Amino acid sequence: MVKGILVWVLVVFQVSVFGQGINFEKLTLEEALIKAKTENKYVFVDCYTTWCGPCKRMTEFVFPSEKAGCYFNPKFVCIKLDMGKDDRRKFGEQYKIVAYPTFLILNSDGTVYHKIVGGSDIDEFIEKVEYGMEKKHSLGYLERRYEGGKMNKEELREYAFALRIANEKEQFEKVVKELIPLLSSKERVKMEYWFLLKDKEYGDEEVDFVITNIKALKRNVGDQIVDEFLYRNYNRMVQKYMIRFQNGALIDKENRKLIRIVLRELENINVKDKMQLIEQFQFIDAFLLEDVQGILKVMEQMVVSGQGNQKMIPRILSVVERRDDRGLMLGIITLKDKIMSVLPEKEQKMCERMIADFNRRMME
Repeated sequence: MVKGILVWVLVVFQVSVFGQGINFEKLTLEEALIKAKTENKYVFVDCYTTWCGPCKRMTEFVFPSEKAGCYFNPKFVCIKLDMGKDDRRKFGEQYKIVAYPTFLILNSDGTVYHKIVGGSDIDEFIEKVEYGMEKKHSLGYLERRYEGGKMNKEELREYAFALRIANEKEQFEKVVKELIPLLSSKERVKMEYWFLLKDKEYGDEEVDFVITNIKALKRNVGDQIVDEFLYRNYNRMVQKYMIRFQNGALIDKENRKLIRIVLRELENINVKDKMQLIEQFQFIDAFLLEDVQGILKVMEQMVVSGQGNQKMIPRILSVVERRDDRGLMLGIITLKDKIMSVLPEKEQKMCERMIADFNRRMME
């Protein structure tokens, strides 16, 4: 009877402790390490700043959850460190903390067992921690294997993945350069190696690899993932050019050559919002060539084609406003009715003002 009561009390105690979110203790790192050694636990360190949005979301919505408490409290001594304080600089350098939030999982001797950078929801976060807690996936173990020069390509892949999760970019790039030559083209298009490609930007050899092997990657990784990767890269290029145009930057012939390469690529591959992107790059090409009629032709196409490029019109008008080309302004005035008919209501007044200004300049 007494034994049963004690078991019941213990269960209630554990539920009350572990079911109230993560128990972050007010301990120094040194105190937490000593406690972890005594209790045979690891130390979980939330390295945050007061100005970091993802840090706040983790503190407000993830750490207080019952699921978080049930997972972390039995396994870790948990502490928080405000990295915005001056005395944290040495700590940040020691553990290579350059982004927030950074989550350290430390052995009781203070060495790194695993490291995760960036916030997420509770299920994804626990999944990341559980994956890293398995020895063969942990950053600390993989670092020691790498330093010993004993890694095969599968271990190099694991190490590269752990480095990416830890946001250790310099070492990640170093390991990737060692790993890529060991892989065949058939291996590189597999899902397990997509993380080597997913963050690359147009101009990197890896993006060329994606374009060349788009069919195999879509088959292995998925149409949506590959489409979003390519669209993001092409769209980023468009935004960079539009910003430069709006700032009045002059573009050299090499840029014209690059745009034509992109247009040929887009003609030959299937990608999300392909025609929308083609129209945008056709505008950039015409603008680089200073081809007034070409610019106006593309603008009219954007207005009537229904490819979603109406949103580009206000930005194009702001570029024209800065350029002060009379032929271009006159052509836009003739397109006014078509332009205004497709613009969202909130953008009509601004565009109408700009076109009226073009008309005033033409009459001066």
